[in-house]
Amino acid sequence: EARLRVNRRADLVRESFAACVENGGRCSLRRRGLDDDDAFALASSLADADSDTSLARVCVGMDLADNDIGIAGVRAIAEALRLGTSRAVVAVSVAGNPGGETHPHKTPSVDARILHGCCAANLLRNAGEGEALKSIGDRALGDEGAEEVARYLSEERGYSHRHRAIGFQHNDIGPRGARALAEALAGLPNLDEVAMYSNRIGVEGAKWLAKWTVTKCRTLRVLDLGGNGVGDAGCIALAEAIVGHPSMEELHLDHNGIGIDGATGLLGAMQMTEDSRKGRGLRRVWLHGNDGVPEELNARVHAIARRNAGAAGEILEQIPRDDLAALEAWEDDVAMEAEGEAVKAGGGSLPGGFKETSTLFANRVAAAAAAAYRRWFPDHAANTRGTAVIAAIVAHERDASSPFDAPGHGDRLRVLSLGSGTKFMPREVAAAAAAGGARRWESVVHDSHAEVLARRAFLRMCYREILDIARETSTYKVAGAAAPWRLLEPAGHAGGFRMRPGITLHLYVSTAPCGSCSMPAMAGGASNRAFPSFAMRDVDDVPWNELWSGVAARHEAGVFAPSKPATTVKGAAGRGERAPAPGVVFARLRDAEKVPGVTLSCSDKISRWQALGIQGAMLSHLVPTPLAFSTVVVGRKFNPDRLRLGTCCALRGFASSAAALRVHLPAHCAALGTTVKLEGSAGAGERIERSHSNRADAGDGDESLTWARGDGTRSRHDGRTGGPVGGGGPVAAGSRG
Repeated sequence: EARLRVNRRADLVRESFAACVENGGRCSLRRRGLDDDDAFALASSLADADSDTSLARVCVGMDLADNDIGIAGVRAIAEALRLGTSRAVVAVSVAGNPGGETHPHKTPSVDARILHGCCAANLLRNAGEGEALKSIGDRALGDEGAEEVARYLSEERGYSHRHRAIGFQHNDIGPRGARALAEALAGLPNLDEVAMYSNRIGVEGAKWLAKWTVTKCRTLRVLDLGGNGVGDAGCIALAEAIVGHPSMEELHLDHNGIGIDGATGLLGAMQMTEDSRKGRGLRRVWLHGNDGVPEELNARVHAIARRNAGAAGEILEQIPRDDLAALEAWEDDVAMEAEGEAVKAGGGSLPGGFKETSTLFANRVAAAAAAAYRRWFPDHAANTRGTAVIAAIVAHERDASSPFDAPGHGDRLRVLSLGSGTKFMPREVAAAAAAGGARRWESVVHDSHAEVLARRAFLRMCYREILDIARETSTYKVAGAAAPWRLLEPAGHAGGFRMRPGITLHLYVSTAPCGSCSMPAMAGGASNRAFPSFAMRDVDDVPWNELWSGVAARHEAGVFAPSKPATTVKGAAGRGERAPAPGVVFARLRDAEKVPGVTLSCSDKISRWQALGIQGAMLSHLVPTPLAFSTVVVGRKFNPDRLRLGTCCALRGFASSAAALRVHLPAHCAALGTTVKLEGSAGAGERIERSHSNRADAGDGDESLTWARGDGTRSRHDGRTGGPVGGGGPVAAGSRG
């Protein structure tokens, strides 16, 4: 029997090794009934650096959740990682094991936290310069895991000296862990940014960070301690440390229980730095969420920060121009691949098959967006966790020489813009930006939801095209054409510009837009019909040749419209308040316009674009005819009735009011669902492999990304602040500045 147990554990190691080889270094042993002896066998293989068939050679991640491994087994695996022979292992899950959790709250045990810390240290070892930010956030480190990371930072200077930005957010780190990290971080010669928000470091932790990290690390530029309960005493300690600091320019102390004493101390430190003209001086300070700080005191703090920022002469981000000839060559290369992806995804409910249907068109739009996403946001595509939220504006052009408007007759799809993001500026942050004057208000991106970012990038492309046409400076050449492909052309007779004939615009969103498009059935008096994707015939699930011409008639005949459209704005519902859909609340329209920090839901914004034009008020002086989407294509959470009501059909029945106000009713757009996914298991559309080695560029937190056709690279900014990631650098290209 003992021999059988030995053989079984040897087989377990061989099986794990083979799985790692096959799956890029990762293996799953979830719910296998493994015990401590099995964990000992795995740990022994992880510690064996000599054998060619040891897990130390191939493993980067292991899922041991929901087994029967005790404290001794978890400790053995942690000790194996501590030896340094398995430095590629960056994730080991022991949740659901007796040794991995502390009952009754199922919080990670001490040994599990140490194990998480060892994995986090490995992750930092493998991260290059500037790539560590966010890389060890949300890993349940606790104090014990934080001490493991601090040990790595202090003892392995050959690796740790490279780190410029490290994130410890959402890790349940207390004062003890904060002290260990503070002392270790003080020795990093190139440290630029530390994010430690949403922990529990308290007053003592803030004092240790002030004493060691801020005082001794003279390169530190950004410190984010939001949501840590540092209180007045912690705020004063940090304030004393920043006086005359040569590099510090951004400090986050939001939601920290700070009152008048702490804010006054911070104001005094900023005044001393300003008066002495020594040190850089804070340019951005987050104090919102501290109810004890009077508004007048808050305004004085932000006034000094604005003066410091103005003296620094912040400039607009410069996006290099792309080689349009090379871009068009790439578009030609990926066109066939995207077509194949669209057909492979399948879908639709029309009898007679999938060929030449609206669902095939939706899949083509989604596949084109996915190809552009992988090209322009490659790090985000490779490393995003969970579900990516992506939006794209896509142009469809029918071949003028073909009498048919159907796939395979020379039609083309071109992605005009991309956006990725899920954040918007909190009301307190937006109010502070508005108080800074027009220049400050225009220099930040107020709404960083993907649809809004894609539209802002689209505007950037339109302005660039108009400049190129007006200046007639384009020298790009492509085969068979004298000029690069463009969306716009001169209208003639001083009529500005217009979209070229034969082109239609289409919005792709990887998940349903927030607001009305995401409301559950019956919310806000809406339709009680909730169709799951492709479960039954839908009014927009039609043959291809009916997609463009009959959309308005289909909607008028087959869509139920509520008696009164409800306005929704982004935000969380308060206590006792009913949220109509995730992430939005009801509001009166007059309370939702031109109020800093109050932003319409994406559904309402799309409806407004359909009525007034995607180009907006300023660009409408140059492109007077409203541009509208012909279709809206949605991946996850697709409900055709909700999508139509949220984008074009909610105002049906109000034609007389619209005429009296001299405004357009929203242009009807077909509501289409796609079976092409940007992430998921194999066979469910395009797969995004997730790794943990470079999560800094994954954008899975506050980072937001934009790209416009003609841009040589993507632009990135912080969705919470609306400014540059990390607080420094030029004004984001996605802003109005």
